[in-house]
Amino acid sequence: KGNESTFIVLSLDFSNLYAAVSGEECLGKALGISLDTKEAFSSDAISAAFEHLKPSDLRDWFNNMSTLSENVESRIMKLLLSLTKLEKDNNSKLKKDSPHSEKYKGMYREVLTHKMKSKIEIDGSTHLKEQSEFPS
Repeated sequence: KGNESTFIVLSLDFSNLYAAVSGEECLGKALGISLDTKEAFSSDAISAAFEHLKPSDLRDWFNNMSTLSENVESRIMKLLLSLTKLEKDNNSKLKKDSPHSEKYKGMYREVLTHKMKSKIEIDGSTHLKEQSEFPS
């Protein structure tokens, strides 16, 4: 605890390395690494920040974590899109009566649904507030 931002940056770098190698296995590993960062955004991490940081440093911590969460979300979206395309290509090579995988397509839909639901209207105005948090 206290090294969340370093963990996230290193995880994103590691994820990028895996994603640079084409193929479902490496993209899947990259996705797993990106998803593993969710603990850095947990309520435990936030509580630890409140305990260990000075009030003047908390705003910077939250701003940094907000920026990192956007990067993680973007990375996950890109990886899922790539995996969905691979899955579609693999399915197109299968016979019509054989089982087709839609695991990544389903995951991509869930992320898109969550992203749409995380935009909420405030006070009936057209201003939108984005809540970035991982589904539990």
